[in-house]
Amino acid sequence: MSDVVSMASEAISSGAFDEQIEGIIIQTARSGPDTGLTEIGFIIQMALRLMDRSQPTISFTRSKQIASGAYRDFLTSEKIEFGDAGYDWSGGGARTLADEFEADYWEPTP
Repeated sequence: MSDVVSMASEAISSGAFDEQIEGIIIQTARSGPDTGLTEIGFIIQMALRLMDRSQPTISFTRSKQIASGAYRDFLTSEKIEFGDAGYDWSGGGARTLADEFEADYWEPTP
């Protein structure tokens, strides 16, 4: 393996690029369209909302974990799948779902 490939591989496996990759994901999600989201895009929009509203601010990684769990719980409780008619699968719908999760499960910040 060449030295360049070896160094890149080591940087990736060590997590050196994690913050930069997350930054690109966040920037892209914030500037992208609010409709026509994929399921992953919907969860990322939920995660951004949770991250933005948390005090103190939680990491994007943690907000994705929370959003993913809340999303799964929502699908299970409603007995639906992503994209089912009658539900808002836009970025606005993701933010609303995150707000409802926050209101139901998070302690208010003193």
